[in-house]
Amino acid sequence: MPLLSTFLQFRVCDDSGRRYDLDDMAIALLESDYPAVTHFVYRNSERQQMMLPWHAVTGVDWPDRKYC
Repeated sequence: MPLLSTFLQFRVCDDSGRRYDLDDMAIALLESDYPAVTHFVYRNSERQQMMLPWHAVTGVDWPDRKYC
């Protein structure tokens, strides 16, 4: 299981292929030792803070460290 510090090195990419640095993640604070990630937080090209819901992620590119 990857650590949070590993995930924060990833980038978010959109359908157009643009990539954005991942700023943070939102998690579900349930009664669990391993809370689920619910959203990824990043800034778009206009530097506006955006949230990508986990269910919108279609893949994880481990070698290039990005979520698509």
